[in-house]
Amino acid sequence: MEECTEFLNQAMGLNVPPDGIAALERRTEGWVVGLQLAALSMRGRADLSGFIEAFTGSSHFVLEYLIEEVFNQQPEDVQEFLLKTSILDQLSGPLCDAVTGRTDSRSVLERLEHANLFIIPLDQARAWYRYHHLFADLLHQRLQTLGVISEVELHRFASQWFQQEGFLSEAIRHSLTAQDWERAAELIGSRSTLLLRRGELMTLLGWFKPLPEETIRSSLHLCRDYGWALMLTGQLDATAPYLDCAERLSQENEAQLGQIMVAQAYPARVRGDYPGAIALSKRALELVAKEDILHRGLVTFTLGFSLFSAGHMTEAEPALMKACETALASGNDFARMTALSLLAAIQKNQGRLHRAAEFCQQVMGEARGSPMAAHAQVFLASVFYEWNDLDAASGQLAQALKASQSIGNFAIQPDIYRTLTRVHLARGDYASASESAG
Repeated sequence: MEECTEFLNQAMGLNVPPDGIAALERRTEGWVVGLQLAALSMRGRADLSGFIEAFTGSSHFVLEYLIEEVFNQQPEDVQEFLLKTSILDQLSGPLCDAVTGRTDSRSVLERLEHANLFIIPLDQARAWYRYHHLFADLLHQRLQTLGVISEVELHRFASQWFQQEGFLSEAIRHSLTAQDWERAAELIGSRSTLLLRRGELMTLLGWFKPLPEETIRSSLHLCRDYGWALMLTGQLDATAPYLDCAERLSQENEAQLGQIMVAQAYPARVRGDYPGAIALSKRALELVAKEDILHRGLVTFTLGFSLFSAGHMTEAEPALMKACETALASGNDFARMTALSLLAAIQKNQGRLHRAAEFCQQVMGEARGSPMAAHAQVFLASVFYEWNDLDAASGQLAQALKASQSIGNFAIQPDIYRTLTRVHLARGDYASASESAG
């Protein structure tokens, strides 16, 4: 950092602030020539911060240097290899073979490393590499400028390889980049239910967002799961069109219609329409196939949650216990942990604070640090509040807030702030209580 500061600000006569110098060091990854080229590019510029933010392999001096001194000096087959593999964030022999159509990519990567050609090994076995970021920027721009190699095809080859190797997230990313919507939809559909079970909602929404509406609406499975992801992140108004579409697509299949009713019951509960949610849940239980333990678990969970929210604790408790069992059998960790958390709340409401704490601790033990423990942390905080352990309560609420932001479950945040307000009031901190109350 000190050497970089001395070079840029003293030797080159610039006035780059410390955060700008740090950014350039990260961008050039210690490449001295890159720093020199950046300094030349910044001379006479008024907006240094803007230049630093935009400094990439397409910057004039960097582009000219790398083309003349590096890229053009390579044999034609190596130039083609570099261009085709520029779409990859990480490089391995088999992956590069799949993308380039070669069979010797491993040896090519080793030669590039031996020649110190802006390639960085990522493991000790030299199985995986990546290009220097500035060099990768140049190569990608060159690929797009020349236009003789289909970037879409390259991404399709990469997607196929990642799928075959079991790296579905990478396969999906490349298929989306290629705008191969049919393939992307198939891959997302194969993974969406699993991500819902795990509570990885932001990842799932990120996959759905680029898909065209017609692609989503042509699939009952995609409509249903996209609807669930939107619901579980509090986007209830955006949910309805997809569930309506899924309902139309499922009219001739009672079991599928039952699955959609499971999903429709959830927003009814969140909106406070507990009678509607209870009615939908009971009807869904009549339609969903007996062997469909995933949806039977979900609807039993929603029924128990709705009964709980409506104050029917006697009916809610056995429904939630059943939901825990079914969710465990179906692998739905999110539903199981939330149901256990609600059972903790029932114990608390009945004055059994130690039993409530045990349920919460069970959830947190099963979660093993997962943000899905957020509900349990809120209820455990309320137990600590009752025990006047305000520091412990605050700690649980802070963790719950962080978890809710991590998984996009913003519906739980009013409960967090409501409990936090009570903690602040108990401490006599009225200013913080007013702030948390909103």
